Amino acid sequence: MAVLKNFRLETEPVLRIILEFDQKPSLKSFTLKNPYRVVLDIAKVRGVSKKEVPVKKYKIKEVRLAQYKPEVLRLVIEGEEELMYGVRVNGEQVILEVWAKLLDGEKIVLDPGHGGKDPGAIGAGGIAEKEVTLKLVLAGKDLVEKLGGKVVLTRDKDIFVPLPQRVKIANSSEARAFISVHLNAATDSTARGIETYFKAGREDSESLAAKLQKQLINEFGFKDRGLKTATFYLIKNVRLPAVLAEIGFITNPEEIKIVNSSDGLSRFARALAKALLKS
Repeated sequence: MAVLKNFRLETEPVLRIILEFDQKPSLKSFTLKNPYRVVLDIAKVRGVSKKEVPVKKYKIKEVRLAQYKPEVLRLVIEGEEELMYGVRVNGEQVILEVWAKLLDGEKIVLDPGHGGKDPGAIGAGGIAEKEVTLKLVLAGKDLVEKLGGKVVLTRDKDIFVPLPQRVKIANSSEARAFISVHLNAATDSTARGIETYFKAGREDSESLAAKLQKQLINEFGFKDRGLKTATFYLIKNVRLPAVLAEIGFITNPEEIKIVNSSDGLSRFARALAKALLKS
């Protein structure tokens, strides 16, 4: 018989539930309707007290954990609508991810700054801005699409794309928003923080910039350098709500280490997805 050692959950915006046992568990999963539920049955587990955790966020109502049968532990996630899920076993740990199609029908353009012969800024350890922006954008694309959205990229590999071509891609996309991703740079390696640019007089762009900046600061915890206006070629000529975000300083060793990590990529993806959610 297995013993449940730990149970925890996170909701940002994919619900992640981690269950840790003292031995590798055996399980099966399925979905039910009326109401919509994701169910995970874990065999040969007993003695777990009933838990009910209200979520009421991201279309997920509640998480329930209880003994379904004397030797079967049942985990139920109830949603307001149909839920998607993925489950994996990592040794003695079960990780269940559950999400709703929160961005269903939404379409955005993501623009990883620089590329090809244009490396962008060169940061601590010789890393090029073009490498990090592409990694960030691809991570963001994965999560947005997971949540039901569609993403158009101005580049998906290390190639040079002229600015007019990026504008053309955006303006012909019929998307809801354009987000250009960059990293800042300075001669002072202690310069730090996140800032987001938009074109003055564009209320739609300013609203998008404010939402994105707020979520980036929430996720990374970096210094908030605020919203700024500019006449950069892209945000000046893209007709969609358009912003350019500087995700920390590539010349700051501490910030680039965080941004360029797998955790940093996940933080950016979560910030992007939450900024796109309709309030």
